[in-house]
Amino acid sequence: MAETSLAILDFPAEIIHEVCECLLPNVSPPYLIYRDYEDAHSAFSNLARLARTCKTLERHVSMFLWKYKSGHVYNIDLIPYIRTILKIPEAAKRETTFNMCPSSYTGPVEAGDAQIFDAAAERLGLEPPSSYMLQLFSGQRGSLSQRYLDLIYLAIGNLPNLTSLSVYLAPPFARVRYQPLQMPSLKRMKVFGQTRDEFLEYIWMSDSWTWSTDGRDLGHFAQYTRSAPNLEGFEAEHVGACRKPLELRQARKIRISKSSLRGEDLKNIVGNCSSHLKSFVYRTGSYESYVKSNARWDWNHKEASLKEFVDALLVAKADDSLRILEIDIRENKQLYEIPPHDNPFKTDLKGFKSLRTVRLTQQTLMYNWYKQPLDTDRIRLINLLPSSIESFSLSDITTKFLPYLVAFAEHIEAGKGLPNLKKVRLRPDPCLARQLKHAKAHRDDPKLETYRENGYDDKGKFCDLDESLLSQRELVISLFTKAGVRVKFPSEVYVLCTDVKKHLERQQSSQHWCTRCHHESYVCK
Repeated sequence: MAETSLAILDFPAEIIHEVCECLLPNVSPPYLIYRDYEDAHSAFSNLARLARTCKTLERHVSMFLWKYKSGHVYNIDLIPYIRTILKIPEAAKRETTFNMCPSSYTGPVEAGDAQIFDAAAERLGLEPPSSYMLQLFSGQRGSLSQRYLDLIYLAIGNLPNLTSLSVYLAPPFARVRYQPLQMPSLKRMKVFGQTRDEFLEYIWMSDSWTWSTDGRDLGHFAQYTRSAPNLEGFEAEHVGACRKPLELRQARKIRISKSSLRGEDLKNIVGNCSSHLKSFVYRTGSYESYVKSNARWDWNHKEASLKEFVDALLVAKADDSLRILEIDIRENKQLYEIPPHDNPFKTDLKGFKSLRTVRLTQQTLMYNWYKQPLDTDRIRLINLLPSSIESFSLSDITTKFLPYLVAFAEHIEAGKGLPNLKKVRLRPDPCLARQLKHAKAHRDDPKLETYRENGYDDKGKFCDLDESLLSQRELVISLFTKAGVRVKFPSEVYVLCTDVKKHLERQQSSQHWCTRCHHESYVCK
């Protein structure tokens, strides 16, 4: 049959653009509520996906979308937002998302706002906003103040169909005396604590240590989790404690990142979970010692060990439901105080019968300085993982741990355990990454010198080449491959979960190797 062209493409570009506009919602920026932005974003994405089915159509649609790119921005000020949902009840009913934090602009105050806002505040038992709204003039950024939090509470209290909530945890929030809202429709909640810079600022400005740590205590949201009985997903960033138990009885996913928590904090977070919990992810926010940075506040940092994570999840009775477990810890000063006979790493995951995916850092399994019997070390991973495991990832692997990986791979290749294992992902620590690159350079270039005469001390200098590292890495890959397991073991580190640029740069520089810094590692740093 003869090919025919799509009729719409025969029309002028102006007509095609008009057709495209018909596929978009009848709303244009600036968006007044989050739902309008989400609908527009979804429509733009769908149109872009449709355009990829035809090159000619993609060319027309790309020109059309380019005109809207600069205007399609996510920028909603707090006071205009509240004004919209109070004046237009339909907009409040349509709204399902609230994710404003104190870095947002408060926006302008208009005539008539005081009466509308005061009436809504009276229903919620709040102080009349008219007494302080004029202080929040147009363009002022919302500060971490009681007034700003009052306005956020006022907004949330007038959204009956809220399903997703993102809020900022700050010291003033800890002292709020609000009655908890009833949020039966809420499915997802995300809490942002103080970043480290904010935390340091409050330490120096406050008279009390407890006062300053309020902005990192997740326990202040205990009442709000009780007000959301159908909460399925809970996330937290930059938190350092949880002194009151949360109510996450229907939670299926819990994700905590850029944080530092102890064992008792973990029990308060997951202790009231039920058999619904499917995924638990924890990524530390403490990297100062790891990247050898000078920490100003973390001298007494103590973080939960793998055993404490396991104990907390067992308290939550998640042993029959948990399918995904990720724990990323890079340092733990309390382990230096534990005597060798009290092994903080002695635990296993075999009780979690439904566990399919496990992602860990080596620091959850052992530290290089920790003295333990060799026979138990070599079978550490064999004794750790349950038979249900399908995917296993281990990051920050050191040279001392490579023999244990070889033993693990030999166990799998011999068919002695973990019959469901299908995928293994391994990542070196910066030191091992550097040494792997070094060894590979010598293998690729046999003439590369291993000894330099007339060094800085006029006695010459050997390079720290360890040729066995490459062979051990290749053996691990070979054994897993023979067992039918898909394996990846690159010579690059797993990037830290942090917003601190200097920590990321430090990690990258620590794994660097080149011929210029062949004998003196500090040349390129």
